[in-house]
Amino acid sequence: MAAGERDVAVIGCGALKTSASANFPALWEKMCRYSFHMYESYLGIAGNPVEWTDRYALSDTKPAERMTDRQRGEALEFAEYEDRIADLTPLFQDLPP
Repeated sequence: MAAGERDVAVIGCGALKTSASANFPALWEKMCRYSFHMYESYLGIAGNPVEWTDRYALSDTKPAERMTDRQRGEALEFAEYEDRIADLTPLFQDLPP
């Protein structure tokens, strides 16, 4: 990069809503599913290079409210495609206090 500007794309960084091509959502989904299934194949291998773990988040606000607050502060509007791969991982579950 020291020699000058270049176009660089990093899978997973996201895409601006205004600059993503019409076929980009399908390509993004295909790349996500390929990556997920590739790493999923490492489950159960000695040394646990990939493993499922439980995660907990404590908050006074609901996830939808936190997302709205976060989006309000963003200067750039990124495209959101998470709903295209929602079937890959378990959804959040509210636990009683």
